[in-house]
Amino acid sequence: MANTEGRPALSATMRSEREANCSMERRHETLDGIQILSSLTADARRRLAARCTWREFNPRQQIVGHQEDSRTVFFLSAGKAHAAIFSENGRRVAFRDIGAGEMFGESAAIDGESQVATVEAVTKCTVATMSPEAFWEVLRTEPTVMADVLKRLIGQMRVLSKKVFELATLAVSKRIQGELLRLAERSVTDVGNAVLFPAPTDADIAARVATTRETVNRQLGEMIEAGVIKRHGRTLVIPDVEKVRRLTASPADWPRQGARDEASTLARNQPARHERKSNKADSRHRHPRLRLVGDAAAMAMTG
Repeated sequence: MANTEGRPALSATMRSEREANCSMERRHETLDGIQILSSLTADARRRLAARCTWREFNPRQQIVGHQEDSRTVFFLSAGKAHAAIFSENGRRVAFRDIGAGEMFGESAAIDGESQVATVEAVTKCTVATMSPEAFWEVLRTEPTVMADVLKRLIGQMRVLSKKVFELATLAVSKRIQGELLRLAERSVTDVGNAVLFPAPTDADIAARVATTRETVNRQLGEMIEAGVIKRHGRTLVIPDVEKVRRLTASPADWPRQGARDEASTLARNQPARHERKSNKADSRHRHPRLRLVGDAAAMAMTG
């Protein structure tokens, strides 16, 4: 009789646990999709998930702030976010997109300093937060996770180094092409095209390549006119990713290089007397970027 009464109670408990687990999975409150923890067993990830605090964030809601005095590590279980820093006048400098399965905030946990960037939700996000103590415990006890974190940090350093180089050496058109190429590489298909949805706004791209929204709008308009990209509402289509790759690698400042070359040829064919008369005025009215290049060349020759 006691056994008969015990079975329904046990069955109800099991059902309750199963429903709780299903509810957790539906809310994406699992670390199974976190890339940096992929080397752990499913049981180990479940134990870590139980030690995390889970939160939901709506689009445009701040998850963590730049210089925030927090050592928390964040795992994005679902959704999309982006990391940026805002200047005092409100200008945004974008660093990277953060997709489902990625980690952020680890730098503060590792060196004990404040958070390095503001992270905002782009779509509805499910985020697990882990204490720095728990994070360090994982690093000390799981060598594969430690190795993956080191590789990740080095990868981020390489990306930022490349961006600094591009900002210092490339024309804005090349930087915009390069940013589109980086976005396209993540979703390129077997036939060589890519569809970006939701497409980054002009302001988003401008924040990534250190220029203005108006400049991005003009450059994208030229690319649309040339058939390099297509825009349909919030969708941006790149019909031929390889073509964008060639444009980015080409030294020509496409698509206006031909016109500039023609103007340069006409200028070289002008009589020498006009050149002599205009030298002084030209030095005063040259574009600041050209003056900078000229000064740099002079310094290189005298160095």
